[in-house]
Amino acid sequence: MAFTCLVHTQEYSESRTVEKTAGIGRNELKVNLVYTLLEVPEVTYERILGPDSGIGVSVDLAVNDDIGYRFAIIPHYRFYFGKAYGGGFFLELNSLIGSIRDEPLIDFGGEEESAQFAFGLGAATGVKFLTRTAWVAEIALGFGRYLASEQGMDYGYPRVGITLGRRF
Repeated sequence: MAFTCLVHTQEYSESRTVEKTAGIGRNELKVNLVYTLLEVPEVTYERILGPDSGIGVSVDLAVNDDIGYRFAIIPHYRFYFGKAYGGGFFLELNSLIGSIRDEPLIDFGGEEESAQFAFGLGAATGVKFLTRTAWVAEIALGFGRYLASEQGMDYGYPRVGITLGRRF
């Protein structure tokens, strides 16, 4: 009898979670306002896998030639610890695959820009807020370290953001 009650309670709990998230969806599309102001717009897609995890990818593209990045692709996995489905406090593990501007090479015909490949691993922490109408806001802070690059860079990359988006 105790086993039957336990199974029924678990089924009820799972159905309540589905009811709470039925109208919201599990996909998110977000824009990082901080990076956009710094002329490196970042767009993120995230898929909420369950109440306590999500997987996503961010894409950065520099629009100003004075910025060190050319582009970056940052896949990430998040662990959520909040009461909201796929929301609240989170820890993020990420990697960066990208191209970084290097010092220009001088050629006889003029200046040529060189770039180098970069790969890194990092972590971040933050908090995600979700409204009843499926708007999403996040604040995040973290850091990653380059592990592989063509010229052995020995520094890292920031993960900073105030993002706004929509869950669908």
